[in-house]
Amino acid sequence: MHYPTSEHLYIALKTDDLEDRRKISLLPTPQEAKKYGQSVRLIFDWNNLRYPMMYKACWLKFYQNLDLWKLLDATGDKRLEETNDWDDRFWGVVDGSGLNNLGNVLMEVRTNYRLKI
Repeated sequence: MHYPTSEHLYIALKTDDLEDRRKISLLPTPQEAKKYGQSVRLIFDWNNLRYPMMYKACWLKFYQNLDLWKLLDATGDKRLEETNDWDDRFWGVVDGSGLNNLGNVLMEVRTNYRLKI
């Protein structure tokens, strides 16, 4: 299946229901995909798989789009932080507190892409 954004892909990876995956692929925006993802049946052990699934989605995003890769590469070795105001402390940072896993994924993709791992 083709997913228009990495958010669509990430949400589709949350479930093994092929009909849900098809519906996600057709949603017009990443925001709608994210909202739809709140209602899908999660794959077994999702909480332990969500980081590597996000890595996969981000890797493909930058691997398939050279212009986006150049933007990520231009960050050099800077620390990247996913700051948000919707209280997501797993993927981001809110008021200085959070795990910043999306920032960590992006820095890991940046490093590994340079090494071609």
